[in-house]
Amino acid sequence: MSQYLAAFVTPRHIALDPIIRRASEWLNKWTGSSSLNAYTHDVPNRPKMIIGALYEAISEQNITYCYPTATLAKHGQKIRTCEELLSEDRGKRGCCLDMALLMCSCLEAVGMHPLLILQDDHAFPGCWLVNDMFTDSVNDDPYVITKRTAEGTNEILLVETTCTNDNIKNIEKFSFVLDVARARLAGVQPIPQRIYNGHEYEVINPEPDERRHSSPEGVSETFTFKKDENEFSRFDLWERRLLDLSTRNNLLNIRFSKNTLRFMVSSLTEMVQLLYKNREILIIDRPDDW
Repeated sequence: MSQYLAAFVTPRHIALDPIIRRASEWLNKWTGSSSLNAYTHDVPNRPKMIIGALYEAISEQNITYCYPTATLAKHGQKIRTCEELLSEDRGKRGCCLDMALLMCSCLEAVGMHPLLILQDDHAFPGCWLVNDMFTDSVNDDPYVITKRTAEGTNEILLVETTCTNDNIKNIEKFSFVLDVARARLAGVQPIPQRIYNGHEYEVINPEPDERRHSSPEGVSETFTFKKDENEFSRFDLWERRLLDLSTRNNLLNIRFSKNTLRFMVSSLTEMVQLLYKNREILIIDRPDDW
C-alpha cells in the first residue's frame, strides 16, 4: 500500500505559501519572470529553474536534519507534516523522508508532477521535467528512473545534495518510486490540513477533485471489461508471469551498445518472411556514400 504515502504530500497547506512566494522571487531574479507555469512555458529549462528556486526557498528555512521520530510500529516511521517542519516552536527539524515530502508538496503546489524515491535507508524527491507520469502509482523497477535521468534524456530530475544520481545506481538498495500525479488519479488525496487559528488547531479538509466526482453524462451504457484474474486459466497466468514487461526486457527496451548489431533493410516484412522460410541472407557493410 505504498501509494498511500502520497496522502502526506499536501500542496494546499498554507504553511507552504512563504516558500512559494520566495521561490517566485528567486525565479524572477534568475530569469526576469516570476511565473511558475513549468509545463506551459516555452523557455528551455524552465522546469529545472522552478525546481532550483523551490530548493533555494526551502534551504533558506534552515531546517535541521534529525533521525526519524520514534514510532510504536515495528516498521515505518511517524511523518512530520509541513507545518511541523516549518514551525519555529518545533525547532524546524526533519529527516530525509520529511524533507522529501515537503519538496514534493511544493512541486505539486506549483503544478508540477513530483516523484518520491525510496531506498532501504534513504528517501529523496524527484520531478518530471515534461508533462508526463508513469502508468502505475508505484514502480519497483529502478530502470524507469535511470533511463529517464540518463544524459541526453532530461525527462526526470532528482533533487538531493548527496549525489542522487550515484545513489539511484545502487539498485540493491532501491525500493520503489512513487508517482504522486498518478496516485492522485487513483484516488489518493492529501490528508486534511491542521491549521492553528491563534487559539486552537482546526482541521480543514481539502476541496475534492471535481474531475473525479463529475457525473458520467454521455458515457455509453455498453462497456467492455477485461477478464478478471480468476477467469484466466493456469496456463494463462503462467504465461503472463513468464513475460517480463519491465524495462529489463531487452526486446521492449533495447540499448544500443557494442554488442548490438543494427541492420538497414529496404523491407522489414520481406526480411522476416525470408527468415521464417530459412532462406540465406547476405549481410554487407554500409556503403561509404550513405
